Amino acid sequence: MRFRFFVPIFVRMIDFFSESGSARRNMLSRAAVVAAVVLFSLACSEGGEDEAPAPTPAPVPTPPPVSVATYRFPELPGNWVAPTGDAAARHGDLAFFTHWSQSVRTKKTVRNFSYCYDTRRHNPVWVAYPLHAVYREGGTGRTDPDPWAPDPALDEACQSKIYKSAGEGSGIYDGYQFWGNALLKSLGKGGYWSKGHLCMSSERGGKDAPINIQTFYPTNIAPQSSAGASDFATVWSYAESLFSGTNDYKNTDFTADDGRQNINIVADTLFLVAGCYYEHENWKDYDASNYNYSPATCGVSKICVMPTHQFKMALRTRKGNTGKRIADCSADELQTIGFWIEAFPSVSGAGATAELKKIAVPVAFIEQKTGIEFFPDVPASVKERFDPADWGF
Repeated sequence: MRFRFFVPIFVRMIDFFSESGSARRNMLSRAAVVAAVVLFSLACSEGGEDEAPAPTPAPVPTPPPVSVATYRFPELPGNWVAPTGDAAARHGDLAFFTHWSQSVRTKKTVRNFSYCYDTRRHNPVWVAYPLHAVYREGGTGRTDPDPWAPDPALDEACQSKIYKSAGEGSGIYDGYQFWGNALLKSLGKGGYWSKGHLCMSSERGGKDAPINIQTFYPTNIAPQSSAGASDFATVWSYAESLFSGTNDYKNTDFTADDGRQNINIVADTLFLVAGCYYEHENWKDYDASNYNYSPATCGVSKICVMPTHQFKMALRTRKGNTGKRIADCSADELQTIGFWIEAFPSVSGAGATAELKKIAVPVAFIEQKTGIEFFPDVPASVKERFDPADWGF
């Protein structure tokens, strides 16, 4: 208790007894107000003015009051529509949202990933996210079993049903939680459509942590052909390892991933966008499927348009430690790169670097193909060029 709060009251009491009549009544009224303020101050102070109240961590942090009108996260593409609450913003067939979470160890409120999801095709357009040391606090830990679930910010009917519903069994392959393989068969392909993370689970590592669990929403998952259909998984993994690999995946021969530390995860933050391109509407398959069952589809299955290509792109400062916002950097201080991958690629066996050089493109190429402006804060000249050596391959 702080006795100095009562000094003004003691002084007024002395004055009180030196007055009479209406003056006393006025002073009584003022004293009542002062006393109320003092009691309120004491009630609000937990242990004294030098002691901060203990925080109560929230399972899902409330996004900080940042307006894209005053600051736009560098990874957000030009077609971004900011949500105003807990539900995804809608613009035509497209839905937009940012998932927020906490870092695993320091419990910092961080943006996990933002997305643009096509509610007609029932598959993603793009997922944008930052990569920094704070996101590595949980290592590469993956929640087990995989926590596939609908995105709570978007109507389930708009999403691919690639998760089990109640009563669909306990086995990992039970239930209607996959895309069908009718399209693959019609194209003369084997295998199946795997559930491919756009923001990787390992980039948001932390077993059972919300930051990891959120990456298993359909809004972050793209259909990717399995090994029985093509070498997509291998090619895609090379691009992933270039930007965030630390496990020396498949003995990659580039210097960005040395099995210990990735040179592209810089102090200034690495900004990434991964997504899908739909060259036509002809490639269709059902969600809520299980081709090991008969029938393969169920009552909630719906047609999904499958991507003909996928892309991944990155933005960072050249030095990596400028301490400057992207919008405040000159063209000479920035570098970008993109990768454009067909749905059914084949590897030549020449190594990871050779494969990456086959699919590397300027960001401007992906902008031209998709009609979307990426990294809007970056000068066009930066997005028209890339140098593999700048990225470690």
